[in-house]
Amino acid sequence: DAYLKRTFDEYIAARKSTNEGVEGMTLDGFTQKLREHEAALKKRHGARLVRFRVIVKGGQTTLKPFPIQ
Repeated sequence: DAYLKRTFDEYIAARKSTNEGVEGMTLDGFTQKLREHEAALKKRHGARLVRFRVIVKGGQTTLKPFPIQ
């Protein structure tokens, strides 16, 4: 899925730019975690879709979810 690959690439680039570790991170592992969070958020918010945006705040890289109704 192009969306997941793009999000993974953005996440890795952001972590590198803030000197956070990226060793051991794989696209497969990232995708699995994202899909787990997506399923939980869909259920919690009654959303049909959840997208994530890479955010760097205070020198830390995170993913911000955006439920889509």
